[in-house]
Amino acid sequence: MSSNYYIVAGRKVTAELPCCDEWRCKITHDLDLAKKGKHRPKGKFRKLKGVRELRTVTLHWGGLYPAHTARSLAQRGLSSHFAVGPEAIHQMLDLNFEAFHAGFNNAHSIGIDIAQQVNAKREGYYLERGAIVSRIKNPLRRPGDPKCILSLDPRTARNTRQLVESLLATFDIPFRVPRRDGVFIRTRVKKGKLRLFRGVIGHFHVTARRWDPLPWWPSVFPEGALSVQGTGDAPPDNIS
Repeated sequence: MSSNYYIVAGRKVTAELPCCDEWRCKITHDLDLAKKGKHRPKGKFRKLKGVRELRTVTLHWGGLYPAHTARSLAQRGLSSHFAVGPEAIHQMLDLNFEAFHAGFNNAHSIGIDIAQQVNAKREGYYLERGAIVSRIKNPLRRPGDPKCILSLDPRTARNTRQLVESLLATFDIPFRVPRRDGVFIRTRVKKGKLRLFRGVIGHFHVTARRWDPLPWWPSVFPEGALSVQGTGDAPPDNIS
């Protein structure tokens, strides 16, 4: 049985994460945002009756590394459920708490922060600390987005992918991303459409003011239903 678990409504729920001889995903619970008391603008989570209905997993980037991500969120009165780094996945909040990370989509979403900076100027910082990163061309650049970005450490990409797939399977959320006419949507989705969506989204789908983590999507999901190309058992269009 897996030694990894999620905290949901104060209880441990087994988290099945793939592993092999070369690596093992592990979930830690050392960065508890609820204890910091600054996880929402008013300092409190909305009290929920029963178990929260989970419809989406929302991906972000933030912080230099997981502990910095947690500290930065707390300082700004924000929150997310997970911070992912190259060595571990850190659950920061009980999944039955509504985190403050995606505006109108908070109520039914799981927030994941990829704990690495995308700015290419941070290359030296990460290389000095043993990260596997380099400057690359932005693979999904939109008008106004930077041409050059910092690649995502493949270990962090792997951990993020395994976490997302595990959450979808555990909480019966569809393996799908927003598509229109068979094409992965790279911009904001209208609020009314997104409220009805069930699957995996990026912060850029929620608001036009954000672009996280669009450039890293191909690194996290290189193939399959969650990829930009939608290979394998990709479901049909779901945003009309």
